Amino acid sequence: MQGNRPKIEFDAEKHIYRVDGVRMPSVTEILEPITAKHYGEISQEVLRMAAERGTIVHEACESIDYGLEAEVPVEYEGYVNAYLSFLGDYRPEWMGIEQMIHSREDGYCGTVDRWGMMLGEEWVVDIKTTTAPTKRNKMSGCCQTIAYANALKTPKKRGLLYLKKTGEYSFVDCEKWSEKHRFNEQKAWQICLDLYDVIERNK
Repeated sequence: MQGNRPKIEFDAEKHIYRVDGVRMPSVTEILEPITAKHYGEISQEVLRMAAERGTIVHEACESIDYGLEAEVPVEYEGYVNAYLSFLGDYRPEWMGIEQMIHSREDGYCGTVDRWGMMLGEEWVVDIKTTTAPTKRNKMSGCCQTIAYANALKTPKKRGLLYLKKTGEYSFVDCEKWSEKHRFNEQKAWQICLDLYDVIERNK
């Protein structure tokens, strides 16, 4: 460790985070009480294909943000075009791209898709390629971004960017969505965190 900065490592194959060699739960792992039912109703093959699509599109978007050429199979070009449209409309200035984070206070890790300035404010943005996002999907996404914002401490705004195969996109302001649906995302995240602490950490 250099100074007080922890060393975060991620095993992509096993989806496991370690901080200074100690395994840490991921944000998605902690949110399983919200997401388990949704994913349990989807076939493993569909989940596999969705994960593959998400990985390819995320890598292409990352290349674009680093000023590199992004090449994707024809069937995924629409998602990339959607991201380019978003960049043109919102003109974000990213401070973090696919940035791993660690909350020392609550003991979890995650990877923030995008973090930076947009519309004159500091945002955490999660990029999704979900074909038909449900209310539960948006609930978990809002909790996910609040976990990231809590760990980063500075961002005040949070958004979900849904890229579509058609080349279109939709952008969800988490705070506004939660107010509209009377959903307390901070409380929901804390409940999931408490459940994880009781069930997993205190075995």
